[in-house]
Amino acid sequence: MIELTLIIFHVLLITSVFSINPLVLNKKLLYQNKNTLAQNISLNFLITANIVLVLSFFNLKLTEITSFYLIYLFLLFFFFFKNRLFKLSKKNINLLFDFFVIILISTIIFLDISNKLILSWDSEKFWLYKKLSFYNNYSIENLNNFTRPHYPFLGGLIGSFFWKLSFISNEYASRLFLGLVYVLSIYLLIENLKISRLKKLIILLLFILITYDYFKLFNGNQEILIFSFICFALNSCYKIKNRENIFLNLCIFFLSCNLLIWTKQEAYFYVFFLLFTLFFVLKLRIKQKIYFLFFLFFLIFLRVVVYKIYGFEISLNKDVANELSFQIFIESIKIERVLVVLKYFIFSFFQNLYLLFGLVLILINGFLKNKNFYINFYLLINIMFIFSAYLLLNDAQHPHEFQVKTGINRLIFNISPIIILLFVEMVNSKKNN
Repeated sequence: MIELTLIIFHVLLITSVFSINPLVLNKKLLYQNKNTLAQNISLNFLITANIVLVLSFFNLKLTEITSFYLIYLFLLFFFFFKNRLFKLSKKNINLLFDFFVIILISTIIFLDISNKLILSWDSEKFWLYKKLSFYNNYSIENLNNFTRPHYPFLGGLIGSFFWKLSFISNEYASRLFLGLVYVLSIYLLIENLKISRLKKLIILLLFILITYDYFKLFNGNQEILIFSFICFALNSCYKIKNRENIFLNLCIFFLSCNLLIWTKQEAYFYVFFLLFTLFFVLKLRIKQKIYFLFFLFFLIFLRVVVYKIYGFEISLNKDVANELSFQIFIESIKIERVLVVLKYFIFSFFQNLYLLFGLVLILINGFLKNKNFYINFYLLINIMFIFSAYLLLNDAQHPHEFQVKTGINRLIFNISPIIILLFVEMVNSKKNN
């Protein structure tokens, strides 16, 4: 009973603190951008994760990082009460409804996480040790004492941060926040639907039902973070496309991409594809495109510098061919390898109701006049990446088919937030017509 109370208090505390609009620190931005509750919570999470990440670059211990973060929280609360934003008004009734929905769904997921307690093989072998290192107050340089220190460490760092702030001593406390982030990531995209609030709630529940899978999302792997960060970034793409709060959404987009870089090795490619989608498809000024290029190179430079300082190996994935050249790629395109990748790529859509629904949407979208070009572009380059990655797999340690069979589902799931965005675009398009 005590543990149940602590779990409920945990979700209430995180959601309440993150509900404060971080734009209170700048009055001009605050009144220019009217955020929903889901936007406030997600923006606070992105800012928190980036603060914790950047502070870790200075070889600070978790207790020191937490102290700096508490200063940020103090400023947030100070300006919140100073601007008298705590008064209840008719406009805030919808915020209370959203708050109740987010709390209720997140609490159910929190309870499921605390009940199952099963970690994946990858989590036990690679990700858990990074988390325990930070939690036991070791700094970033201690990661050299573990296997595969070149693996990005954001998941372990953020997990240990929320674990340290919780009142629960068990390891699952480090994964509870993922339930809230998961709900928010889908909630943000569903909010864009131009339908009644009740219909949005029903659709939100349906998407959570068909996407929820403890063993895929909350067993200690990093896929849930990649899924959520891509949701945040795609939501910003949609809003920028519709000219909504462009500056704020560009900032959210940048914050999401920076976190992606530090989540998993292949996330570099996801950031490239998100940037290319905005760069080539959406209507941006030349000046904005230059900023995007600068941002892209800055992210790469930052990770290289941090890895060099702490002696981490800089590599993508040792299971992929060591030398990426056109000749090696051509040699990898063997009919049997292509058929294996194609087989499991297709199978993946029929093993999951959510992905099967996405496949149906993609096929329907192909026959529509308004084909949502930026979504098609994003889908195309991601599918090309998946096929290229699995064609280039090095089968010296594990058979090629085994690697494709056990890994392709995760890559497809990582890019699957585009399914929700495609659904939003199709519904809104029909509504407009």
